Amino acid sequence: MITATRHFLLFLSLAVLCAADSVKVRPGSWAQPVIASSLGNFYRVSEELYRSEQPKAADIPDLKAFGIRTVFSLRHYYHDSRAFERAGISAIQYQMDAGSVSVADLIAVLRLMRTAPKPILLHCWHGSDRTGFIVAGYRMVFMSWSPADAIEELRLGGFGHHESSYPNIARVLREMDVSEVRAAVFFNNVVPNPPLPPTAGVGGQAMPLERAGQNMPDGSGGDLRLPRR
Repeated sequence: MITATRHFLLFLSLAVLCAADSVKVRPGSWAQPVIASSLGNFYRVSEELYRSEQPKAADIPDLKAFGIRTVFSLRHYYHDSRAFERAGISAIQYQMDAGSVSVADLIAVLRLMRTAPKPILLHCWHGSDRTGFIVAGYRMVFMSWSPADAIEELRLGGFGHHESSYPNIARVLREMDVSEVRAAVFFNNVVPNPPLPPTAGVGGQAMPLERAGQNMPDGSGGDLRLPRR
């Protein structure tokens, strides 16, 4: 009995030490939270990119304070207020579903981001899943992060990523050929047999705001598995 107890305590001590090794301070290279802002889930990814949940017209003063020149929406059925454009902020929308993100989606969005006025505010509904997918891809393609580092920030960065609902997001990031995606984004190379984007009207479509679709009562966009509100 004493031997068994000692073995158990040794196992428990090792487990605690292993857990302690995995705890770390937030890396300075990760997106940094922006405090005292009216925007929710608001982070600075880089000098040219910010991320957040759905911004409102009331957030325009904060957008202006940070010099945001483009608001980029990844939502499906909901489009941004025209107040952004009236305030001199460009608006881009690319319809995407969190449950079916693809390499083709990533390439299309990064191409649009590459030429858009910067800094850019990238968002979806919650700023968690679709936004997290694009930011991770941005890290890998534009900043040469490894898939492991980009996915770690996606999962542990505090953005609210719904990993159990959308395991496909990390899988696409892990399995894609970054060099091919980079060539497609910068040189318009064709990626061999990329996953096809969803059909028109369902997702994966870049559309001007006047054709971006009807607002849904719940404003859910691609987050169809989440509680509606």
